Amino acid sequence: MEPHHIPIARWSEIPDSTPTGAEADGIDLVVVRRGSEVSVFEGRCPHRGALLADGRVEGENLICGVHGWDYRL
Repeated sequence: MEPHHIPIARWSEIPDSTPTGAEADGIDLVVVRRGSEVSVFEGRCPHRGALLADGRVEGENLICGVHGWDYRL
């Protein structure tokens, strides 16, 4: 069986260094593009369930906008 690929977003639609929300198979995701690299995380912070797409990028980290938890990009 071959893998089935469904595009989440077009590369040109993802702003640089800005968390962008997406969904795949009912799961919230957050996508962060930095130059030619991309990081994809589960879209909700495990601390309080906040959407990480509402957070911000600081240096090498994605920061949750609710309680400041950080995730290395």
